[in-house]
Amino acid sequence: MSIPEGSKLLSAVEAIYQTALSPNEYEAFVGQWDSYVAKLEPGSEEAGHLLAHIDRASAILDRLHPASRESFEPENLVERETGPAAIVNGAGNILVCNTSWQRAMGAHARHITDLTGDSEEQDQLLSTIHSLHDVASLHTGFTRLTDSNGNGVMGVTIRRLLRGETGMEDARYLVRTSHAIWSDSVGDVLAAEFNLTQAELSLLERIVVGDSFAEISGRTKRSLDTLKTQSKAIYRKMGIGGREDAVRLSLQLHHLLQGAAPRRAIRPQSEDQGQVTLKDGRRIAWVRRGRSGTRPLLFLHGMTLGHGMLEAFTSALGEQGLHMICVDRPGYGLSDPPVDWRCTVEEWAKLFPQLLDGLGLERIPIVTHTSGILYGCAAARAWPERVSGICALAGGVPINDPAMLADYPPMVRLLSRTARLSPRALRFVLSSSAAFYRSESGRNRLIERTYGNSETDRIALTNPGVRAYVHEGFGLIDGGGFDGFVGDGLQVFADWSDLVADLICPLHYVIGDQDPICPLSWARAFAQKHAHVEVTPIQNAGQMLHHTHPARIADMVSTFARGLDQG
Repeated sequence: MSIPEGSKLLSAVEAIYQTALSPNEYEAFVGQWDSYVAKLEPGSEEAGHLLAHIDRASAILDRLHPASRESFEPENLVERETGPAAIVNGAGNILVCNTSWQRAMGAHARHITDLTGDSEEQDQLLSTIHSLHDVASLHTGFTRLTDSNGNGVMGVTIRRLLRGETGMEDARYLVRTSHAIWSDSVGDVLAAEFNLTQAELSLLERIVVGDSFAEISGRTKRSLDTLKTQSKAIYRKMGIGGREDAVRLSLQLHHLLQGAAPRRAIRPQSEDQGQVTLKDGRRIAWVRRGRSGTRPLLFLHGMTLGHGMLEAFTSALGEQGLHMICVDRPGYGLSDPPVDWRCTVEEWAKLFPQLLDGLGLERIPIVTHTSGILYGCAAARAWPERVSGICALAGGVPINDPAMLADYPPMVRLLSRTARLSPRALRFVLSSSAAFYRSESGRNRLIERTYGNSETDRIALTNPGVRAYVHEGFGLIDGGGFDGFVGDGLQVFADWSDLVADLICPLHYVIGDQDPICPLSWARAFAQKHAHVEVTPIQNAGQMLHHTHPARIADMVSTFARGLDQG
């Protein structure tokens, strides 16, 4: 694709690649990106060009960074695979494998080279591992072997999970094998993703399973030149170089669609923490803030601040006879990811009654912070008999006018505009900032960008306890793999007025007069449209109002809960 020299698009593309290759350049990228996207029409041809580059830059990020900063339990990871799977170290030693691997390879297999008896193929396997160990290499490798058990050609994918800190011995790789490369599910995904016609999909399948053009020509009665021309068109659509890339992509999709999402280890259950297991096997982690035996409230955290609470706040709640049950929403912290990060609100509404049942709760008031209001409203609309009311601390409002986004602080404005452009773009922007979330200095900079726009919040951040809780909140993003964060960004900056309009229960905003992210004026204007929505201002407060005004906010929450009983 040709880009005119000196164009704004070229500058944006250069910023994208610089950020992907060097996350330390994220600060410069933020300014360039925000300025460019503010004037970009989401459905325009120029936006399409930009998204194509985002896809390539995202691939660079995948090569530069491991799949996850924190490892999943190896036994858990391989058992979630339906096909043969094993974890090996950098030397190729098998550390753990699933039952499918044992059946296919035999219990005697101790090393990755046991997959084949051919010395060249054994060297090829080790070479693939070594190439993945290099920080500048792809994090997933692919090779084909002649199966030592006489079952024909076998595809092998090797994915780097963690680079070794002291050497290759402590590096970890997920190895998956399969004799099948194509399935209907693979075809459905490729057709939808790359807009392939049925004829193109049929040809791609024959190419992937190993048929030569001569064999395909004999079966379809189409000329070799026609088949080769069509194959090149398919490769252009998919952005790949040829047959080898097509086989690699298909096999990786086959493994992905056959397996299941890795599950994080949730801390052991105790009186004040644990998990709720849903009917589909996913788990929602929770922690109690305050004294058990008092009246529970369900707390839904926002995008970055998490559910940390100072002792002053939980003690004040306790004096009112209340405590909080705080959940890690799907895709955050220790909870399993959503099925589809593009539909997090819809999924949340469906799982909500299972969550309450698992917690032993029949009907409960919900307290939310910032974007948590979206999930509180979704639950209350879908299950009015189970939600008595919503108290929204620093709650956002639906964005029905894109011009409102210009009033956000820089970091929030960046996310909101990007979310409106494209899910792919938002995921890239968040991924490119991963290095910041994963270091103390990086988090501090993001915290300043996000919460440093209010004087009262800036002062609050000088309190080591408050700053520690804010770091903990950013940790929910890092630990959860960004799924919840991206899902929130896609929906919270949109127009979700219908969720509020359909509520039966009361919605009470508690907003700081210095809040630059959820301004008091926005909440008041929104409340005027709905009889069941009220707003209470808090003087000299910003986003972190329950940290800066613990006694006042605890009293507000208690008054709200008592009012529900009387109502």
